[in-house]
Amino acid sequence: MSNLLAERPVTRAAVPDAMQGRTLKLRWLEGPIRGESQEIRFHEDGTFGLSGHPASLRMPYSCFELAEEVQLVSLPSPAGYTLTMALNFNDRSTMGVATRADGWEPVRGHIELLN
Repeated sequence: MSNLLAERPVTRAAVPDAMQGRTLKLRWLEGPIRGESQEIRFHEDGTFGLSGHPASLRMPYSCFELAEEVQLVSLPSPAGYTLTMALNFNDRSTMGVATRADGWEPVRGHIELLN
């Protein structure tokens, strides 16, 4: 049996997604930065940036529509985590997991759409 992941490079699809051009403020209720808020800007070129971080830290993200107004987003963070979360714009909630080499932690929060 061949390893399909090894045979196919992981690349960002060059198609528009529902997050491009949006800026969100996430207020974390559970997870590694519980009690904090973050602003995340999803750029038109398929990268994202965190407010307060230099533009040089912009990184690519992945986004898939799960249902109407529900997006699955995965993004690496400068802190070494990969954050994979469902963004539910119907009730303004998010939940998912923050993973890194030494483990994972559930995340849950509230979404504020800034644009």
